[in-house]
Amino acid sequence: MRELNPDRQNRLDALKIDNRTREILRECKPIIEEMIDRAIRDSFDKIFSFPGVRDVYSGMKIEDAYKSQKKHWLEDILSATFSEQQIKNCIDLFTARQKQGVLLRYYFCFYTNMLCLMIEAINAHYKRKREKIYESVDALTRVVMFEIEIASAAYMHSAQEQVSIVMNSTADQFE
Repeated sequence: MRELNPDRQNRLDALKIDNRTREILRECKPIIEEMIDRAIRDSFDKIFSFPGVRDVYSGMKIEDAYKSQKKHWLEDILSATFSEQQIKNCIDLFTARQKQGVLLRYYFCFYTNMLCLMIEAINAHYKRKREKIYESVDALTRVVMFEIEIASAAYMHSAQEQVSIVMNSTADQFE
């Protein structure tokens, strides 16, 4: 099975995650850090309200999933390093969830809720500083889209690999 290429720089360039965006993300980090636990719990509650989603997480402690998400947001996303290893870790996670049957729409649901709650926190923090609000919302939106693009690519790649395996197996039966 071939691996999905992390394609780090092209992904960052495509979403215009440049040095200024990274700087803004690091500025947002302490603001987001204050509300991240609530946002993660609320986002999980949203996706767990759909039938079958909670079942996928039944084999793990939900507290571990919360801690993993918090670490991911604070150390991987808001630290704004975007290393190749971080991208590979995301690809591995999204691939595993696809194989477990978590539909991609629930990542959209989770990340949309996270983004809305982060924007709410940014608006409250910067109140009258419209330019700071704009820059922060722009940077956060870009990074959430970055995550969703990786999730989408991993899901498609994993599904294609699964189809290829089935087709090869079926072809072997006819030989």
